[in-house]
Amino acid sequence: TDASLTYINNSRKDVGTQSVTATISRANYTTLVLTADLKITPATILGVTFQGGSFKYDGSLHSLEITGALPVGAIVTYSNNERTDVGSQEVKATISGSNYIELILTADYNYRDHARGQ
Repeated sequence: TDASLTYINNSRKDVGTQSVTATISRANYTTLVLTADLKITPATILGVTFQGGSFKYDGSLHSLEITGALPVGAIVTYSNNERTDVGSQEVKATISGSNYIELILTADYNYRDHARGQ
């Protein structure tokens, strides 16, 4: 078995597709060249949650945060995540990254005036 095997373009770590070539050669045999596509699809982000919160009014700025570990290369951005006045609103956390399926989580934010029961 004095055959040799060589690969061209046979490594990928990020999402995408590339053509890989394998060449098998041996003395006194016709060289065999094989090609295939190496495809990596976006991953689903797991293990991250976003819980609503209720805060007693104190005039300070409050916000909500995700819990769990973000995977390498992912970032989180928040929308509508600050409140200084009494009331409720929906907050959105968007987790994205070039190798992941975008994950959008929502939670309710309540800033209450406990003295008035609001």
